[in-house]
Amino acid sequence: MPNRKPVSITLNNCKSIIYISAALICCLALIMTTTASAAPLIVKAGRSPIPQEGESIPKPFDAQRLMPLESERDPAPSPGEIVPWYMAPKHLGRIITIEGHVERANNIGGLTFLNFTNDMSKDFIVICFSDMYDTAPGGDPANYEGQTLQITGRVILYRGAPQIALYDGDIKVVGKHPTPLPANFIFPNIVPPPTIMEAKAPLAKNAIPWEAAYQHVGQKITTQGKVVAAKDLGGLTILNFTHDWRGKFSVVVFSDAYDQVPGGNPENAYLGQTIQVTGLVSTHKKAPQIAVRNAEQIKIVGVDGQIEEPLNPVLGEGVIPWNEAKHHVGKEVTVAGTVVVSKDIGSRCFLNFTSDFRGKFTIMIPKKAYSAFKGGKPWVSLKGKQIEVTGKVSAFRGTPQMEVTRANQIVVK
Repeated sequence: MPNRKPVSITLNNCKSIIYISAALICCLALIMTTTASAAPLIVKAGRSPIPQEGESIPKPFDAQRLMPLESERDPAPSPGEIVPWYMAPKHLGRIITIEGHVERANNIGGLTFLNFTNDMSKDFIVICFSDMYDTAPGGDPANYEGQTLQITGRVILYRGAPQIALYDGDIKVVGKHPTPLPANFIFPNIVPPPTIMEAKAPLAKNAIPWEAAYQHVGQKITTQGKVVAAKDLGGLTILNFTHDWRGKFSVVVFSDAYDQVPGGNPENAYLGQTIQVTGLVSTHKKAPQIAVRNAEQIKIVGVDGQIEEPLNPVLGEGVIPWNEAKHHVGKEVTVAGTVVVSKDIGSRCFLNFTSDFRGKFTIMIPKKAYSAFKGGKPWVSLKGKQIEVTGKVSAFRGTPQMEVTRANQIVVK
């Protein structure tokens, strides 16, 4: 008889065999049960598909609707209205002012997270970037822990969670009173801003379709398209002609042109409009674009395919546009413009005529003069109004401004 070597079975071999057998049995049971049921096993992300105690494979988890109907979207807040922090998700895409008591403030170096509940998994936060540390009241936003704040900014969505991201100090400390969630409160579903449909209008004045702009890199052209997406990044605004914008032609409006844009805000002025843009086609990260540094490069095309000429306000004798006030420091003049941005910081408020207001001419009204204006809130009653203001132009840290101490200095047109 041939010699046979004895088989040696170690403890580790036994454990491996047992583990493999158990895994095969579980897989077989899962396959058999799933086959017997028409309903698939639905489990939460990040955990094992093996049923836990109290769960049933044939009965899937209840479906959760992530995107509510447009009818559930709240109306936009009225000017000056304060929104509770927990209702911010209802206003995705809008610039609003929220109020909330900061339960936690966490500075991680380049940015600070402000949470309005101790359960940081809740659905809304404010992120303060280091750019604003020098301009925010109190400096380091981490000092806001335990304070109740009013914060103005645009509600955006980042990785599925709503937030306000701040790059400047648009924050006001209003006390230390709590702002808890109402009893049995359920966070509202997130409703995205309405989508603007892409459309092709008849070309006016021999313009080139925006889709063909990439064929003219290095050339000066006039191109046309409907702006279906726009994003104000602070120093510039991106206008896109398709929702699938990556690598596609875009228009970049630099802050140099904001003063000449209707309302001072390219995002509001051009979103949803069919426009013609004239300029040199260049590339940025291989994507074609036209840079706009003068608003005259952009023309709005009407529904009839004709260019709409802007209606410039007729100025009275001796009245100058607000953006010329910088040439009259030390003189008393009357300036005209539309209030685009207004802000109260407690001791005074500012009326600005462009969204890119830093370093630009502004109207300053001290708190002691508030009572002379409608409702005692000039930053609310005058926002969006075309006004003429008379006073002496001064300079504060290099920025031209006019102080208003009497209501009769301002005339609403």
